[in-house]
Amino acid sequence: MKTGIAFLLLLTGAFCGCAAAGKYRERVLLLSSCDLLLQRISALLSLENLPTAQLFSRLKDMPGFSALPFVKKTADRLSASRDFPSVFHKSLQEGCGALTAEDLAVLDRLSDLVGSYDLSAQLAGIESIRALLALQSEDARSRAKRDGHLVRSLCVLGGIAAAVLAL
Repeated sequence: MKTGIAFLLLLTGAFCGCAAAGKYRERVLLLSSCDLLLQRISALLSLENLPTAQLFSRLKDMPGFSALPFVKKTADRLSASRDFPSVFHKSLQEGCGALTAEDLAVLDRLSDLVGSYDLSAQLAGIESIRALLALQSEDARSRAKRDGHLVRSLCVLGGIAAAVLAL
């Protein structure tokens, strides 16, 4: 009986560690999706120079952006309102998983950019946002490697300690 409880405590520690470390990996994946989003916005603006509402309407149907709920929310809200900066800002603030406040602040720069300037200024602005996101992504990768491993190890050790105490 005690052995079974000890084993369950060990498994619980390992599971909690993996779940906590998964948040770090999720942020890396979301930042990669955000970079892809910026690439697509840049490409669509370069090729077709779409109005903002049509741009996000096209983006929401593209594969790969289902992990970014603000894309669909922005597209849906732009059908009722033409105020892109406030619509995009509100959509970003409604939750984006593991993205940090700094990540969201970088993405929020897009709200003042798209549809507000001529094409070349928008494209240049998107490239600078991509550069800032690349820095965020590098930070996320290093944290995922360093802190993710630490969290997994600590939770497994916590599970082992609890198992020993249970025996």
